[in-house]
Amino acid sequence: MGVDLSAPLLERARALTAAEGVTNVAYELGDAQTHRFPPAGYDVVISRGGVMFFADHQAAFRNLARALRPGGRLAFVCPQPAGPDQEESRALSLFAKLLDAPDAHTVAAQTAMASLSDPARLRAVLAGWDEVRVTPVGAEAVWGRDAADAVGFVLSRTPGRVVDAASRRALEDALRPYETDRGVCLRAAVWLVTAKWSPAVRR
Repeated sequence: MGVDLSAPLLERARALTAAEGVTNVAYELGDAQTHRFPPAGYDVVISRGGVMFFADHQAAFRNLARALRPGGRLAFVCPQPAGPDQEESRALSLFAKLLDAPDAHTVAAQTAMASLSDPARLRAVLAGWDEVRVTPVGAEAVWGRDAADAVGFVLSRTPGRVVDAASRRALEDALRPYETDRGVCLRAAVWLVTAKWSPAVRR
């Protein structure tokens, strides 16, 4: 079961699922923070870079816990604190300069991205979960098929922003060095967070 707030992302997921011939997958439009999952209906909750955007992390993880069977597992990735040596950080910093002053949408997105970068914060929002582990992992993120596609992806995070043709070309030039036969790939540092839900031992 895949749940997301974005209808276009769900449409894309359905198309990819159909193309791969996978038949045991379903998708629902909703906010996983408040979505009414079947109680104790799942064995595992997985998120690959989305939990940072919850409005209330503790409420969200409580809701996800209710969806898990006793002994169910949680696994997700989220960004480590941005460092100047990370390719992804350098690219985003260059984007900020090329776009001049960031608008409110951009600032909000950057704040959300960093909302779980502190391991102490991660452990706090997962209070009540067992066997919480926060492991640093080096990862390579694919931003798009090519530089133009990657720029479109980044700008989609700030809907309503108008970027002129010259600025868009400059943004594409900034990402062109990272084009590979697998797409635009940038190295980044993330946390791999795992936990177990054991309500029988709650105190």
